Amino acid sequence: MSDKFDLNVVNHFFKKDYQDRGKQKWQGFFLSDHQVALTKQVNHDHRQDLPQQTIESICKGLNNAVLTHQKVLIQLKSVNKNGQHQIVEARVIKFNRQCILLESNLFLDTVNVMALTTL
Repeated sequence: MSDKFDLNVVNHFFKKDYQDRGKQKWQGFFLSDHQVALTKQVNHDHRQDLPQQTIESICKGLNNAVLTHQKVLIQLKSVNKNGQHQIVEARVIKFNRQCILLESNLFLDTVNVMALTTL
C-alpha cells in the first residue's frame, strides 16, 4: 500500500459511495426516556392554565365525560415546583360531589379540582 494520498479517490468515495445518515447517526446519543421527558417538558411549559370553574360546571363536565367515555384533562389546584398547576389526564369511571375515580384507580377530591376539559 502506498503512503501517497490521492484526492481523486477520496472525492470519488464521498460523491459515489458514502451516504451521510444525517441526524440518524446522532440518535444513539439520546436515550428514548430522555427524549420523552424533554418532549413532555416542552409541551408542559407551553400549556396555558384553564380558568377556575365552579363545582357545578366541573360536575357537568365529569358527567358528560362519563356518558361519552371521553378522556378529561383535570387541572388541580396544587402547583408543582415550577409554579404550574398539576394536570391529570384520564377517563372518569365514576364521581360524586366529593370524589372522582379515574381509570387508573386514582381517586381525586373534587375540592382539589380547579378546572377540567374533555379531550
